Amino acid sequence: MIKLLLLLILISLQLASAYTVASEMKPEEVYYKVKEAYFFLSELKQSGITVFNDKNGQFSWKNSYVFILNCETQTFVAHPKTSAFRGISFEHFQDKKGLYFLKKACQNTNSTTGTWIEYWWQKSGEKRLKRRILYMITVPAIHLQVAASIYNVTHSIDELNKTDYPQ
Repeated sequence: MIKLLLLLILISLQLASAYTVASEMKPEEVYYKVKEAYFFLSELKQSGITVFNDKNGQFSWKNSYVFILNCETQTFVAHPKTSAFRGISFEHFQDKKGLYFLKKACQNTNSTTGTWIEYWWQKSGEKRLKRRILYMITVPAIHLQVAASIYNVTHSIDELNKTDYPQ
């Protein structure tokens, strides 16, 4: 009876582990969704911005979303999850280790390739910090930046910044 119980516990743990790995979002998903936003705004320009405030819209998926920043003025332009962010400064936004991660992303981004950065955040309902990776690119047509991030522990920022994703 104890062996059967231990076997059932082991199988449950393996299934839970497999589900966690399978459900973790991949950097490619973030890259392609941000690039979709890049092309969307390149075409629609300012008139396309309001779409990014919709938490159920085309730029919100799984447990992530694309948001829009103005790196020049250091402000949030559009944010689907937290409407209070819209129009406020991110100048003093820090991760839980003191990194001004949005300012860092702004310093590293350019209009042709974008940039990946990492920062540390406390996931809702959890006590320990988790690593997040963020991809940001500038949309030259409107002089704004689009970005999205996910929790991820496995991908190196250096490798992500070297990756050439097929278009």
